[in-house]
Amino acid sequence: MGEDARTNGTPALTIAVGDPERIRQQIETTRAELGDTVAALAVKADVRQHAHDRVEAIKQKALAKRDALRGRAQEANPGATETVTHASHAAAERARAHPLPLIAGAAVAAGFLLGRLTKR
Repeated sequence: MGEDARTNGTPALTIAVGDPERIRQQIETTRAELGDTVAALAVKADVRQHAHDRVEAIKQKALAKRDALRGRAQEANPGATETVTHASHAAAERARAHPLPLIAGAAVAAGFLLGRLTKR
């Protein structure tokens, strides 16, 4: 039993006999090391945080890809962004000015979808 190392290769805890101050110091050092170990294990075991980090990484990758594609599209057709923005604003203004065609179109689409769902 007088081994100086554990079976996993880490040194065994040795406590000085008869020196209370040194024993207190070793206890405090061991507590601090144990606290660090527990904190590291808690970080590794936090599945929710790992999933959140993964989602954030994928989101950042997608945003970078979107920006790259947007840059290439603007290089290919520099006025396209302004044209699309203008057309979307014009469509929104027409929908606000004349909402009846938009409502009728939505009703037709809803009826079509409802009919498709009830046939199943």
